[in-house]
Amino acid sequence: MMRYAGANSILQSIILVHSFSEITSIYEIGFYTIAALQFLLAIATSTNIIKYENPRHPPHKSESINMSQSKINLTILKRYLKTRSQEELIGDIAELFKRFEAVKDFYQIQLYPEEQKQVAERYKKIIENEFFPTRGFGRAKLSVAKKAITEYKKVNQSSVGLIDMMLFYVEQGVKFTRAYGDIDEPFYNSMESMYEKAIKNVIKYKQEETFQKRCYKIVSDTSGMGWGFHDALSHMYEEAFQQF
Repeated sequence: MMRYAGANSILQSIILVHSFSEITSIYEIGFYTIAALQFLLAIATSTNIIKYENPRHPPHKSESINMSQSKINLTILKRYLKTRSQEELIGDIAELFKRFEAVKDFYQIQLYPEEQKQVAERYKKIIENEFFPTRGFGRAKLSVAKKAITEYKKVNQSSVGLIDMMLFYVEQGVKFTRAYGDIDEPFYNSMESMYEKAIKNVIKYKQEETFQKRCYKIVSDTSGMGWGFHDALSHMYEEAFQQF
């Protein structure tokens, strides 16, 4: 069973093992969703000039941050975060933790790496539901399935986990075609593109032993499918692994 600890207790643990100067790296999880960026921007731009709010350390003139520009970026955010006390940083991250599932998943994996597979299964379920929902017929809305991969990539720390998720997407697409017959060219283009990304990562991270058989099975399972799907995957596989 997955263990979700309270936001503040989790963040207290994180703070204990990071120096204050490293806290800003923790905050980069805020960039994983537009909503999180908007939340951080709302905090940072509550006034045009952001200053220290810690009464024990009044701001020096040079420490004021000009936030008059309309768009925040990582440099501005880090500069702003340096003006926050440790207590304020904990409070801000706790708010992100409570609001956004991606932040919660990120810290779940950080604190309980052994539960990474369970986190991955939730994202796989989103993909699977687009092709084979519990009830009714799959819509195969590829934008939803691909978004699940994008969101998983933001919280996942493992190249193996990402490759697994990409191949799962293609496997579901192949299975969907076998169940309902040939689809259309955009559908196959999406599958081919994801397969290509997956095998490039397999080679990049030297995971051939883990994934080559699975990559081959996907090619084998597409035999007889239209729109040149099988031929395209065969060519990618042969180029990547130098055999077929």
